[in-house]
Amino acid sequence: MGTKKTLIIIAIILGGIIGFTLFTSNVKGELNDEDYKFVQTKNPHHDSHHPEPRSSNINNVVDDVLAILLKEGFAGAIIIILFAWTFRVDKANRQEQKEQFNKITEISGKCTDHMAQVSVKLENFERELEGLKTMEMMRKR
Repeated sequence: MGTKKTLIIIAIILGGIIGFTLFTSNVKGELNDEDYKFVQTKNPHHDSHHPEPRSSNINNVVDDVLAILLKEGFAGAIIIILFAWTFRVDKANRQEQKEQFNKITEISGKCTDHMAQVSVKLENFERELEGLKTMEMMRKR
C-alpha cells in the first residue's frame, strides 16, 4: 500500500513539472518560425498563409503526436515514460486482479462446502434432539 502511495505522489509531481514546463514555455511570449506563418500581412489577392488541409488518417495522427512529443523535448520524454509506466502498472494490476478474483472464488467455494457440512451437522443434531425430547416425554408418562 505504501509503494502505491509513493508512485501516485511521484506521478503527481511529474505531472506538475510537465504542466509547469508547458505553461512557462507558452507564457514566455516567444514566437517560433511556425508562429510567424500566421502573422503575415493580409493580401486579398493571395491566400497562401492558410496551410493545405491534410487528409485525416491514423498515420497522420501518429506522426503529429510524435512530432509534438519530440518538439516538447524533456516534457515529451516524461510523457512517453509516464505512458509506458502507466501501461506497465495497469497490466500488473490487471494480473493481480485476476489472481485476487481466483483466490476469492476458491475461498468462496471452501466456505460453501463448510456451510453445507455445518448445515448437515445441524440437521443431524436437530433430529437427535427431537428424538431425545420424544424419549423424555415417553418416559414421563
